[in-house]
Amino acid sequence: TEIPAILQSTRRFLSGKNVLDCGTSKGPFEAVLQEIAQEASVCSTHPLVRSETPTRGQNVLIMPVGSNPEPATQVAENLYQALEMRLHRFDFSRHGNFMSIVQFLPHVVQRTLIEVLGRVLEDQKLTLANITPVAPVNFGMAEMFMGRGAIQREDVPAGIIAEAMRSPLGKRIYSIICDTLKHI
Repeated sequence: TEIPAILQSTRRFLSGKNVLDCGTSKGPFEAVLQEIAQEASVCSTHPLVRSETPTRGQNVLIMPVGSNPEPATQVAENLYQALEMRLHRFDFSRHGNFMSIVQFLPHVVQRTLIEVLGRVLEDQKLTLANITPVAPVNFGMAEMFMGRGAIQREDVPAGIIAEAMRSPLGKRIYSIICDTLKHI
């Protein structure tokens, strides 16, 4: 959430430099990053891993920006290779749509499942420990599915969900979810 202000306040110092970003939701600063790319070498990155999770073998998106991205892109690739991540060059302009599919959709479903389960357990004065011994495998799989979302800071999925809901694809995915729930 602080990246747009940081970019604006440091912009005058960035000319001729290598600039890398490592934000999840790029919409709020995409335009200013494109502007900076006219004066600096810019590479946007998105490590698809939580900050406290080991990076080895995890995916990272490497997204050159502007007309002279190679110096910054080389720095980014060297950094993420040192972290033993799997590098994927990716089109910066397509980041939002792809993240709506691979991040927004799982996060909104996980957060919905967590919220509904929490409310139902609270209403019934139960805990997971009460229901797990009698739960089928499907419940255990659902519990594992929502586990990653449950341990994240709430602002992370909230930011991903809010950013995607500003896009036509995010709104379409949400509409499909609502239609599916009505159909079921």
